[in-house]
Amino acid sequence: MNNPITKCQRKAVKALWVRHGNGDTYKQFRRKFSFGVGNAYIGAVINNVYYGIEPDGHTHT
Repeated sequence: MNNPITKCQRKAVKALWVRHGNGDTYKQFRRKFSFGVGNAYIGAVINNVYYGIEPDGHTHT
């Protein structure tokens, strides 16, 4: 079951999409995200770099 992401996480994902979208639509970009753990964080590997996005929108590598 997919949990919805927070508003802050959505803003952070859109910022990553603008920087690393490589011509993908936003929906295609979102599908590349690796996993989410409840409402704790979501993760993605983009160009061989892991990005974790916290519920408050803080992004770390």
